[in-house]
Amino acid sequence: MSTIKGSSVRGWLSFFFVSLMLFVSAAGARAQSVRPTLTGHVRDQNKAAVRGARVRLRQEGTKVEFVATTDDEGAFIFGGLAQGRYSLSAMGEGFSATAQEVTLDGGGSRDIEVLLRPGALAEEVVVSSSRIASTPEVLEQIPGSVEI
Repeated sequence: MSTIKGSSVRGWLSFFFVSLMLFVSAAGARAQSVRPTLTGHVRDQNKAAVRGARVRLRQEGTKVEFVATTDDEGAFIFGGLAQGRYSLSAMGEGFSATAQEVTLDGGGSRDIEVLLRPGALAEEVVVSSSRIASTPEVLEQIPGSVEI
């Protein structure tokens, strides 16, 4: 009978340790799967989607940066983030850049809307020439400036 009791105790101990290991593994997997996700949309002042905007997310503590480009609906997503404070900036062609602070705490998803304002168009055209006039008469024929 002592053999039966010894086997029974070992069986219960084995069952207990296997159950404990499964519980610890499941808890660890759950803790890893609930990392924050940041989703959002970039829009203009009329609430229209800004396609192709560049969105940059930088964690303040580590200075680690993530970059995304918005899709046709102006949407972006950053997944698997650590909790903490972030700086989010966005820029699009024809718009002024914007920045804002974002705090992620706990798991789950946070959704934000980023508004871009029209920017000043700054375009510079440089015209240069390498041909040198050989005589004063030819020099007079070359215009000093051209207006378009």
